[in-house]
Amino acid sequence: MVGLFSFLLRYGIRAEVLDLENELGRPEDADGIFEFKEGARRLISEYDFDIAAISCYTSLNYLSSLMVAQICRSARKNCSVVVGGYHPSALPQDFIYTDTPFDFVVNGEGETALLHICRGGNKKNTERPRLIQGPALDLRHMAGLDWQRYPYVDPHRRSHIYLSRGCPYRCVFCGESSKLDSGRWRSYPVDEGISEIKRLISYRDPRQIGICDACFGFDKAWRRGLLAGLIKNKIDKILAAEMRVDLLDKDDIDLFSRLNFNVILGIESCSGEMLRIMGKSRSPRRYLERSREVISYMNKKGVPYKLYLIFNHPGETRKTYAATIEFLESIITAQRKFSGYIIAQNYAFFPGSHIHINLRQYEAQCGTVIYHREWWKERNDHNVSARDLLPSSDLYVRAGTNKYWEKDIAGLNRRIFEKMPPAVRAFWWEAFSKEA
Repeated sequence: MVGLFSFLLRYGIRAEVLDLENELGRPEDADGIFEFKEGARRLISEYDFDIAAISCYTSLNYLSSLMVAQICRSARKNCSVVVGGYHPSALPQDFIYTDTPFDFVVNGEGETALLHICRGGNKKNTERPRLIQGPALDLRHMAGLDWQRYPYVDPHRRSHIYLSRGCPYRCVFCGESSKLDSGRWRSYPVDEGISEIKRLISYRDPRQIGICDACFGFDKAWRRGLLAGLIKNKIDKILAAEMRVDLLDKDDIDLFSRLNFNVILGIESCSGEMLRIMGKSRSPRRYLERSREVISYMNKKGVPYKLYLIFNHPGETRKTYAATIEFLESIITAQRKFSGYIIAQNYAFFPGSHIHINLRQYEAQCGTVIYHREWWKERNDHNVSARDLLPSSDLYVRAGTNKYWEKDIAGLNRRIFEKMPPAVRAFWWEAFSKEA
């Protein structure tokens, strides 16, 4: 939202931002949804606009995007309604139906497409929405997020920023590939990336900064240049970014050790078979060897990290689950101290991923069963229904809220925390207290 807002202002477009969740909170039940809708209607009617651009960031936002679009259409009958995000990129047809409130559906990155619409480059199509391909931005000349004029500040002083876009990897569970040209990794130049962080600190003074890149630091020279620049500029905020474990080596970890950096390692599984199924690595043995080396050196240098795992992924079996637990136990037994811990979650079925597009393949080969193939259109708890599936004919555990792995992971983390030095515990305590 900050990027879209700043981009339009840069080109002389009058733009305003309305963050309904920030203004009204997140509804928890039917009464809350009714109150949210009435509050949204009241707030939107206070604005004088001719174009309403709605962010449907993920499929979790689908029903709310429809609701807001209908309110915008009711408030300003002659306005143009635009929607963009991961879900419109993955399933643009979900916004194209009889009496749809949408005029434009953007596939890909939204800045250039929205600017073109604001300049009148696409006239309204009264019969059906027009699908627009949003080209990938060249970030080399796009620095300058307008934090000063952006109207919303997180009350807990957390801020998020993108320093790069795109991901050349093709993990089958990820929807990043649904966006046009998503495989081309692009970044701000190192100096401009550091300047963006410094400007964010200047205007927002956040306690924590989350770098939300799909593939942070894919380019080694860029990654090390950025980390060295953050050290040189004495950036002492708690930083966080998700990375592939197989991109890191000792030189990177040495740099991380000189910053307050929480490195999120998306390892996903410790089973060679599952790593192949996930499309995480073509050389699972080498991937796991690198994972072991990286975790060991992170612990040695005291670099805080979270080890992310996905269970119940299509193809998961009792054997692959046991392999992951066995690998983790071997690491815990071998290490004398730890600076990170394990975070696990059930797989969630999202449109736009390889699994969504090739579901029949997983059904035939693995025995996968997805119980809510269009859960984003249902009126229930989407966080549960997106995870309500059977991963394989071998592991007959219906997920959703069923976390069969929770006891094992909790036991592993207890052993990890017993080996965690006081200074590392203090870091996590500070991070957790500022997240609360």
